[in-house]
Amino acid sequence: MRCGLRARFPHDRVRPLLAAAAALLLAATLAGPGLAEPSPVGHVDAQVGEVLAQRPAEARELRHGMPVFRDDALITGIRAKVRIAFDDGSAMTVGPETRVEVERFAPGSAGLFDLIYGAVRVLLTDSDGGRDVSVRARTATASVRSTGLIVSTDPQTTGVFVLEGRVSVSAPGHDETVGLQAGQGSDIPLGEPPGRAKRWPPARVEALRARTRIE
Repeated sequence: MRCGLRARFPHDRVRPLLAAAAALLLAATLAGPGLAEPSPVGHVDAQVGEVLAQRPAEARELRHGMPVFRDDALITGIRAKVRIAFDDGSAMTVGPETRVEVERFAPGSAGLFDLIYGAVRVLLTDSDGGRDVSVRARTATASVRSTGLIVSTDPQTTGVFVLEGRVSVSAPGHDETVGLQAGQGSDIPLGEPPGRAKRWPPARVEALRARTRIE
């Protein structure tokens, strides 16, 4: 698990970040050709506001139709959202003030997203018999196959809510695993095992849906 977790994205800093990233990219270009461009794992299907994709050697402002690659860190500002359509038909919607990193998501292999802060909605297909996908946050990991869920996190708590299918939730340093079904959620405070499965209040569920929905 990464150290130095940022608790909040400075939403007024998107353009300065892009300027700094452009300088890095220019320096890399002047230094000579690098590695071959990786194959994309998906593309931007819908977007509201400014969204940044950050990689070790570059950063770029995403627009509709642009590719998304493994190792991209997707960063949204205070009013921004983005929906990524993956090549297998799965999708991830990234809510405002969120940073999520695409650790891996390739055909025929397990997927992993690191949710550093904010909220994401993940909808998986059952193509190729389904794939194992995990959304990993600071206090918990949600593991799924061919299902839909919303995960939100801050430095102290992670919440997992299941839209459809089944989800297994675990926490670092604890052996307990909680199974969730559609309509159930679990809260996982820092340093504690996953909370029991329960129905969340409709207002909380709707707030999460709205946070991770693009009209």
